[in-house]
Formats: sequence, C-alpha cells, structure tokens
Amino acid sequence: MDSLKGKRVLVTGGARRIGRGLAMALARAGANVAHLGKYHAEAAFLRELLSREKIDVTGLLETPIPAGRALIQVDDQGQNAILLLAGSNHALSATDLPRLLSPARAG
Repeated sequence: MDSLKGKRVLVTGGARRIGRGLAMALARAGANVAHLGKYHAEAAFLRELLSREKIDVTGLLETPIPAGRALIQVDDQGQNAILLLAGSNHALSATDLPRLLSPARAG
C-alpha cells in the first residue's frame, strides 16, 4: 500500500465498524486521513481513538442526536429488507459545511 503514502483521504460517517476501521487502516497504510461527520457526545471516544492513530478529527462535530442504525433482515430465500433509522449525520446542515470540510484541501 505504498501508493497511499502522503495521499489525503476524507472518511465520512462511520463511527463504528466499517468507517472507523477504514479510517484507521488507511492511516496505518500511510494516508493522511481526516474523519468527517456529526457524532453524539457518547461517541467522544471516537475523537480520542482516531487522534491516537494520527487521524485529523477537526471535521468531527458534536450533536445531541444519537447515532442512527441500519437493521437488515434476510428471509429463508435470501431476500432482504433494510431499515435505516436516521441519526446524528442526518443532523448536518449547510451551516456545518465550513467546519466539516475544513480538513479538506487541494491535492
């Protein structure tokens, strides 16, 4: 993964599992990672965890709205239904954009 060294990567959302893991893996591979989004105060651990991995967290904004959820149901025939429950990232507004995108830059 030498091709990631020095590259700027913006990761949006994903305080848990895939998004967080992706941000950490990219940083460990040498990318210059910024994690962006809105998170409930209970996710303060995320800021600390990502900071330890040298990930830019200036684009993480706090909100009183808890995180959303995705519920996936699969029947015996393999058909699925996905229910999305909006959460903190759905609280983003146009006024959040300057601070949210502050870690972004050309290149």
